[in-house]
Amino acid sequence: MKINYKTIGKRIKIFRNEKNITQEQLAYQINSSPSHICNIERGIKKPSLQKYHINNQSV
Repeated sequence: MKINYKTIGKRIKIFRNEKNITQEQLAYQINSSPSHICNIERGIKKPSLQKYHINNQSV
């Protein structure tokens, strides 16, 4: 099974926007950079499972 990282990124962005959290705020919460969050949301970078788990707990 192939993982669609663009879909994952879109879901993260939708969830983040529903919670009214900026990329900067999310990046701070998961100890990352805003540019990395942007790249994950665009499907350019692959989120690590650890960051994904922290992301789900943060928001």
